[in-house]
Amino acid sequence: MDQQATTPRSILIVEDWAHVRNGHFPRRFADLAGGFVELGCRVEVLTSRGWLHADEETTASFTVHRYGRLVLRLDRLASRLRDRHGEQRAAALARSLGSSLRVFAIIASARAIRRRIVPPADVIVLSYAIDFPLAAAIAGPGRWLFYAFDPPPGSPPRRRRFVERLGSSAERRRRDHGGGARIAASYDDCRRLWAERAPVLEPTVLPIAGCRLRAPIPGARQQLGIASEGRLALMFGASSDKNLDAVCRAFADLDEWQLLICGRVADSYDPKAQPRTGQEPVVMAGFVSNGTRDLAYAAADLAVLSFHANYQRNSGTLFDAISWGVPVVCSEHSAAAELVRRYRLGVTFSPGDPHSLADAVRRAPARIEQEDLDRAREELSNRAVAARHLQLLQHFGDRRGWQLPVQ
Repeated sequence: MDQQATTPRSILIVEDWAHVRNGHFPRRFADLAGGFVELGCRVEVLTSRGWLHADEETTASFTVHRYGRLVLRLDRLASRLRDRHGEQRAAALARSLGSSLRVFAIIASARAIRRRIVPPADVIVLSYAIDFPLAAAIAGPGRWLFYAFDPPPGSPPRRRRFVERLGSSAERRRRDHGGGARIAASYDDCRRLWAERAPVLEPTVLPIAGCRLRAPIPGARQQLGIASEGRLALMFGASSDKNLDAVCRAFADLDEWQLLICGRVADSYDPKAQPRTGQEPVVMAGFVSNGTRDLAYAAADLAVLSFHANYQRNSGTLFDAISWGVPVVCSEHSAAAELVRRYRLGVTFSPGDPHSLADAVRRAPARIEQEDLDRAREELSNRAVAARHLQLLQHFGDRRGWQLPVQ
């Protein structure tokens, strides 16, 4: 029997924000890893400084590594340099050096882990605001996929041209041996900007967020200290992407609803600035545990996704709502709204318009139709997301579809 056909495919996922109390970063990589495991892959994970949720999640399905002492010291030095403030030339050079050192720390550690995996692993790097062209230039052989959550960070033109030449040469060598490196972006404008910065890495749009089936939690409201009667709407997530003011103004006219504001977005809630005529919101500020997040979604009758205009990144809060089967009201002109309409998960409204939001809440369904929910969970699952990553990686060795741009 062909040994290659019976050997599980190896995947190494690198997440250097797994220790940071910020949004879905310390959880999303684990969901993706679980999707690969469901597909029969052997999965290993590399984190820079450990995993925030290590004590809350089971890791039996994949192995978790962390940086060695030398690389960790390099990473910490990089962080100190990148945090230098000021416009002076010395501060700018320090930040540039820190950014480069951070890339070297990530790639050096990933290459060391990859060498120990049999068969050699395909590497997926989930990191925030790093120089992916530099990462690709020093990545070495194999298949590397760099996930870009945001457009490329700034870089001096001379340094940028040098990295582009170095990266193009490295990519040619990699592809000559059946490998390759690419950038995957979370939305098209991000892909376009990366394509201008690093055309050799052929950026593409690829979702990173997925959902998983979650079981009901009896007594979820009581565990949160919320009355069991009445209707409960949940606003959850980070503060920078959400329009809290519009939500509070909308629910001031919805006396039959109580609003639960949970997570970093609740940090900016000011009861004096948001007078209410109905029930006072329940506010749980700060970064919350996975357990509290699960209780919030299990307790909610409705999830409120109120983004600022033209928000195009993947929405982890939407996929949490699908996981729990909670109907959604979502602001229009966003990537999340397209999914809400496609799978009939709820109602959309004009971003920033309290009256439109209040009307959407009144029209929102009490439950998602089971057929629609099943289809969304199947097509948007962590397994489906992982399958799309595998499909992209599978073509890295097929040079017929790879045309390097003329330099």
